[in-house]
Amino acid sequence: MPNQSQFNIDRSRPGRWTATFTNPPINMFNFATIDELETLMTDLESDPSVKVMVFQSANPDFFCAHLDLSKTADLRRSHFSPCFSFVERLAFSPVVSIAKIRGRTRGIDNEFVLACDMRLASRQKAQFGNFEVGAGLVPGGGALEWLPRLVGRARALEIALGADDFDADVAER
Repeated sequence: MPNQSQFNIDRSRPGRWTATFTNPPINMFNFATIDELETLMTDLESDPSVKVMVFQSANPDFFCAHLDLSKTADLRRSHFSPCFSFVERLAFSPVVSIAKIRGRTRGIDNEFVLACDMRLASRQKAQFGNFEVGAGLVPGGGALEWLPRLVGRARALEIALGADDFDADVAER
């Protein structure tokens, strides 16, 4: 476990935990974040009293920015396995997962949001994006799997291949 936590967990409400991302300045995911999310899933899976898991950000401008490549010098494929595991475990968990989105969420972080059961987005500030294709990368955290289920095939292709950010109004359509 890293020395500095990537998020705080409030377990004070019966049946509901809230994880607040607190990784300044813009809540970038790194491998420590992924490790902590894996641990969180293990905790959720072992506590049947938890019915709802809410994810939010302490930063009003960024829910989560994207994967911090500057802190991931060794990007072997095996490093991404825990992220895929976390996303899959979250998506199929009996605990209802809610992403409370205010600010930007892009790349692997947006893929994490897509795996949640519900996404509640601020019309004033929420921005979503899967920029990978525009950068010559493959969106490998689940966007190509989750997007068609949520928005249909044509809209999913538009989002993934367009690589543009879009707001909550567009996301809702």
